[in-house]
Amino acid sequence: MKKQIIGIIIVMIYAFPFAYYAMHTDFTSGLVTGYGIMIASSLVLAYLCIRFSYTPYLIIGNILTVAVSLYFKSGMVDDPAWEGYFKPLWGSRMVLVVGVLNLIPQFIVVWVTTGKGRGNKHETLV
Repeated sequence: MKKQIIGIIIVMIYAFPFAYYAMHTDFTSGLVTGYGIMIASSLVLAYLCIRFSYTPYLIIGNILTVAVSLYFKSGMVDDPAWEGYFKPLWGSRMVLVVGVLNLIPQFIVVWVTTGKGRGNKHETLV
């Protein structure tokens, strides 16, 4: 029961529209700090998921954050400046690209945390 509650909390944190927030920060202020916040928070969440064996919540959370980001992005359809700012990848495509690119650092954390990045310590030389 405790594991499920922690997993639900992790998914709720993942439900924050990280890709939309990063893009909105970039659009409104021209700063890329939103992307840094997105990467840092997703790295921490990925580490927690792998460290405490919440892998399904990691997968669900990444799908959810992109879905919520797409939902919030749909509210910006009426703003032509928003659509033109991210050329050649307009709106939804850019959210998907940012969401997929956000998976790369998470995969690195998973790779290192699971021990595949440290090499096989049980190798013997013959």
